[in-house]
Amino acid sequence: MGGLLSLDLMAMVTFILGLETEILELVTKAPELGCCVAFVNFVNAIGGRIHEFGRDGLKNFAPAQVYSRAGYLGPKGKDVIIDTMARIFSPHFPQLKENLLATISSIISTNGESFDAPAQGTLPEILSIYDFMEFVLLPHVTARIISDDMQVSFEDAEEIRTQSIEFGQLVHWNLQDPAVLAVQDFNKSEAIEKIARIRTQLSSSPPNKSLEARRRKSNLHSTISLFENMRRKPKNPLRRQFRSRSR
Repeated sequence: MGGLLSLDLMAMVTFILGLETEILELVTKAPELGCCVAFVNFVNAIGGRIHEFGRDGLKNFAPAQVYSRAGYLGPKGKDVIIDTMARIFSPHFPQLKENLLATISSIISTNGESFDAPAQGTLPEILSIYDFMEFVLLPHVTARIISDDMQVSFEDAEEIRTQSIEFGQLVHWNLQDPAVLAVQDFNKSEAIEKIARIRTQLSSSPPNKSLEARRRKSNLHSTISLFENMRRKPKNPLRRQFRSRSR
């Protein structure tokens, strides 16, 4: 948004927030996720070995790295997309892991021949919410942005995303750009405002007297935890390289 050379990051945040229902339904509804082009492409890229990917990450799946790229939006666009999705997810975070497991498990149960089986004697490992955001939701949202930005179909936008990755890596790499930091601060302030509202609600309820109060307290801690974990999540070497170049 804003063109190839100049990204309007705040406009991007507004656009992503408008996709909240669509994004949450990809986590919670198997039919929607099963039809998601980004999910289908990702599963094909890893040869259906979704349990192995959930266990080992990119270790054996280097080609899948293309799905963690935001096309011509570059690392700056990726950072804004992930950060804004984290803001969307924050009040729902306590349920997200269970919802995602149930959704993907439902797809696997009806398309078992297309997926690997979990290792014997272990709990099923599919995708963490962070990997799901990076390898499924990121390319999906990026294509939605490109489609709106360039007024092309979603399919054409996905092709543009993959073909313009190198451009984005070269042009929009500076994660210390004040515009990127402003978006991070904005999303963080919105999350803090949510936390303040939850604290106000908790203070007006008898402590530990109701399931609702406990649920709200869980949401409060999980909201804080989500943003802390997003900041602490190890970055890949390429992203660290971009950060060092910006200093």
